[in-house]
Parts: sequence; structure tokens; C-alpha cells
Amino acid sequence: MQGKVINFVSGKAMVKTAKGNVLCEIRGKIKQGQNGIVVGDDVEFDENLEVITMVNERRNVLVRPRVANIDQMLICLSTQPPADLILVDKLIMICNQNKIEPIICITKSDLQDVAYAKNISRQYGPLGVKILTCSSKTGEGIQEVEAVLEHKVTAFAGQSGVGKSALINTIDGSNTLKTQELTKNRLRGKNTTTSCSIFEVKGALIVDTPGFCVANLKEENAEDFLMLYTDIYSFADGCRYKSCNHIDKTEDECAVVRALSEGKLAKERFDRFYKIYSRLSGKRKVYDKKPKRKGDNKCSR
Repeated sequence: MQGKVINFVSGKAMVKTAKGNVLCEIRGKIKQGQNGIVVGDDVEFDENLEVITMVNERRNVLVRPRVANIDQMLICLSTQPPADLILVDKLIMICNQNKIEPIICITKSDLQDVAYAKNISRQYGPLGVKILTCSSKTGEGIQEVEAVLEHKVTAFAGQSGVGKSALINTIDGSNTLKTQELTKNRLRGKNTTTSCSIFEVKGALIVDTPGFCVANLKEENAEDFLMLYTDIYSFADGCRYKSCNHIDKTEDECAVVRALSEGKLAKERFDRFYKIYSRLSGKRKVYDKKPKRKGDNKCSR
């Protein structure tokens, strides 16, 4: 019999089937862990013994959190807590690496102004990423979110406290998942989801993940990383040199720099690209380099 692993209970896999959920044992090489079975796996199991016999080939698998066979990722963000757009950039790149469709969802629209949504659209619209706006409090945009989730396996991602659990509860019409108010002093969310699970909500399969506030890219090579910022890379063919990294270049040399000056590319996107690229390559702009002070290389006692 076939089914999908939706969570783990006491070392066993809960498998969703057309007839209902079955708690199956995991034996031998098919085990839970880094190289074993994960939430989202499509499996075959012995219906009589309730033992998983095979894990089918995966379409994709994410490292953190460990979840497989995702169709799309709903990247939730808001102004409370302040949006970490570097995280959003990384999540979109992870989607591109794993053939997952990224969708941006601006939550808590009752707390946002129109300018905020326009700014997000200006930066991410050129990538072809679908952008939704909704509010779990007022119900605005909930039907649009439901429409994109239908018949898909969707991972909810984003910073803690942006309202992922509240959005799922609103769609489901229940209080299945716990929600957590932001801490008063720092406007940061606390993780309320502690394990990765799949829920069925109105014909959609939703992956609720613990925090998903850290995104690790598969490829850490700085030169290959250039291609992951597709909107920036789209201008690269116009650069004078094929090896151009678009850092500290003039408009005559670099088509990306020209696109920036002409307003064809969002400066905020390029600044985030530069920040991540610099971390990978160890490079900094000339004016960022600080002169060594006397005694900098001495060991402290």
C-alpha cells in the first residue's frame, strides 16, 4: 500500500493514505534520521504488518528542516517582526535549487501600509514571484491564499512570529496550531512549532516547520552563487568580461552597475547580494576595508 509520511510518533512514521492514517514501523535501512526517511516521503508499506518496505524516489528534499517532495513554499513576512529580506532571498534561491515554486505572502495586512506591499513587489516582482497579501485578523486575502494551496504540498516558511500558525488556523477554521505573541521589548517571535508535520487543510497539504528562520544554500561557491540571484544575473551577459562579479565595477565595464544606475534593478536586492557574496568570497569593497592598527596582529594575553 502507498502513502505519505506526515510526521513521526515515538520512532514510528505516521503515513497518510486514501483510507486514513496508519502508524508504521521503520526497520533496517529505512530509518528516521539525516540519511533516512523524512516527513513528506512517499512510501510503500505492508498493510498487514504495518511496516514501511520502500521509500519512493524524491522530487526534492530540504536539509533544514528535513522535509521532502515540496511543490511550493509560502514565504511569510511582515513588518512585525521586521522582515529579514536576506532570509527571503535565500529561501527563494533554495526554491530555485530544488524546483520548488516560491510564493511571498505578506501577513498581518491590517498592520501594513500600501507602501510596504509596493516595496516588496518592486523588489521581487521582476523575479516572477507571486506576491499575496492577507490578514488572519480581518480575513482579507485568505481566499486567495487558499486558492494557491489547493491540491499542493506547501511548506510555510519565514521568521518566527510572522503569523504562519495563525494563518493556518484561519484557513482551517480551527485552533489546531499554537500561536505566540511577539515579545514586547524586541518585537521578535518565538518558535511555537516544535516539530515538522504535514496537515491536510481543505484539500491542501501544509508543511508547518519549526521556525524555518535559518536557510542554508546547497552551493557555497561564490562564483556559482552569482547565478542564484536570477534578476541580477539576467544583466550579466552585457558585462565586458565574462568573469565579472559586479563588485567595484564601472558602468562601462558592468551591465549590472548600469542597470542599477538606470533603475532597472532594485538597489536593496543588489546590496543583499553583495553582502552574501562578500561573505562567501571573503571580498569587501575598497571603501569598506579598514587600515590595520598597530598591534592588531598581536596575541592578547
